[in-house]
Amino acid sequence: TGLAQATTVRVGYLLGEKNHQTIHQTRIAAAMIATVYMSVIGTIYWFYPLHIIRMDFDFTDPKNAELMTIAMGILQITAICQLMAAVRYSLFGMLRGMKDTQFAFWGAVLSFWVLIIPAAYYQVYYNAGSVNDVWWIMVLGMSAGILFYEWRFRRQFSNLS
Repeated sequence: TGLAQATTVRVGYLLGEKNHQTIHQTRIAAAMIATVYMSVIGTIYWFYPLHIIRMDFDFTDPKNAELMTIAMGILQITAICQLMAAVRYSLFGMLRGMKDTQFAFWGAVLSFWVLIIPAAYYQVYYNAGSVNDVWWIMVLGMSAGILFYEWRFRRQFSNLS
């Protein structure tokens, strides 16, 4: 995302200046900006899913009734997923700015390929899970990614001081 790129550049610049206090402030600011922005988008997804769905589907057509119900559920879960993505991307940008690109990459691989995809596969094929279950797994996997990135940021930041 654009904010993650801007965070990467800002943190890299601050790292070069050895301005460690401002790096920490940038982390907070980036997470807050991303969270506020995604909260607005998430609020629209949560409270007005039909308005979004009606842009593509005729809600008066009875053939679309089941689709509309499923899509409404997905949009509401996506509202939560947006918040997780916002924080995750801001931390991702922080790590890249601190020249920790390896961990940023492997953290994404771990959260998606090791946690989310196998869990979603298992849920769908062995537990007859729904598409909503897959999206909830995304939320949990992204939350795990946030924990990985936060742990790594704190570790890297403490090594700067």
